[in-house]
Amino acid sequence: MLQLKLKKRLLYGAIAFIWTVIPAYYLSLTFVNPDIVVGTCVPWGVYNSYAVKRAVSALLLMSYYLIPIALFAFFYCRIVCVLRQKVTIR
Repeated sequence: MLQLKLKKRLLYGAIAFIWTVIPAYYLSLTFVNPDIVVGTCVPWGVYNSYAVKRAVSALLLMSYYLIPIALFAFFYCRIVCVLRQKVTIR
């Protein structure tokens, strides 16, 4: 019974995380204003240096591409493992 309660807490925590933290993170990225530099519109004018530009680009690559793919792979592997344990082939 304790394991079921723990799984429910984990599930509710994951749902709360998905519905609060992730939208807040993506909203924070949308409020970065463009800047006009020497007559050219520079999206995300927060790039004061090349290092900042690379760091933000790496963060976006990880958050938009690498982390979701890693999570998909992990959870699909978990699904396959659970199904293999529960299903017996005769």
